[in-house]
Amino acid sequence: MKKTFTLSQPLVRVVFLIVTIALCHKAAYSQATYYDTYAFRIPLTTNNASLGIATDQTNFVALLKVVSPNFITGPCSNPTGGSSSVPPFAIIDSAYSTSTELFYQVENWDSTTGTIYFWVRVPTLYKTGSPNGNNKFYVYFGPTAGTAVSHTTAWQKQTWSNVTAAAGITYGGVYHFNEDPSGPAPQFADGTVHSNDVSTVSTGTVTQNTASEIGNGITLSATSVMAIGVTGMPNTQTDQSLSLWASYPSTPPHTANFIVLETSTNPA
Repeated sequence: MKKTFTLSQPLVRVVFLIVTIALCHKAAYSQATYYDTYAFRIPLTTNNASLGIATDQTNFVALLKVVSPNFITGPCSNPTGGSSSVPPFAIIDSAYSTSTELFYQVENWDSTTGTIYFWVRVPTLYKTGSPNGNNKFYVYFGPTAGTAVSHTTAWQKQTWSNVTAAAGITYGGVYHFNEDPSGPAPQFADGTVHSNDVSTVSTGTVTQNTASEIGNGITLSATSVMAIGVTGMPNTQTDQSLSLWASYPSTPPHTANFIVLETSTNPA
């Protein structure tokens, strides 16, 4: 059984969960080792006043953007696309643990400018005005030997698991759409442990858009359809939540849906 995404208008970018945190960083500091075998670390502090949230969020997956000369390195690509030369790095929330790494998933990395976007599962994202202030992290890099944690694609997929205070709540699918839609099926990798990868079908067109907000995205025609697996997905007629980044080229003159979900045999 497959679910299909039918989109009624062109759009540029579709992702699940949107929160961007403004970050500041200091220069990297070096010593023999800080954590594990990492010789360098960068402190990161979030600007929680900009979030506008009224309650602390548990196991919240947030999108972090860091621009730092410390991230100017060799070529790299999105790990969810299947190939990567991203050097190993670790991120730790020192208020939560000094030895437990946070799960993260790299969205995009520009090795020329040192700009990196990655999703990280934050144990507690502090509310605006929290007495705890801002969230503070350390990013460790430059291992002098092998590391205890291997940040494989499978490891990064766990970023989207157990995303509430109650264990077991996991995203059914997360799609960054960095991959080439003209490649072999399935063209788009699912960022979650369910591996509900997406394939384009013959209806409509799907083309790559390099002018998206983060990395690449896709442009769809009014009749574009994409097929998706259903592992861990709710029935289309039950309550569920969808989030996306999308843009019409112009304001539609009528009511239009960004996305329609249906099964291959039963419309939603």
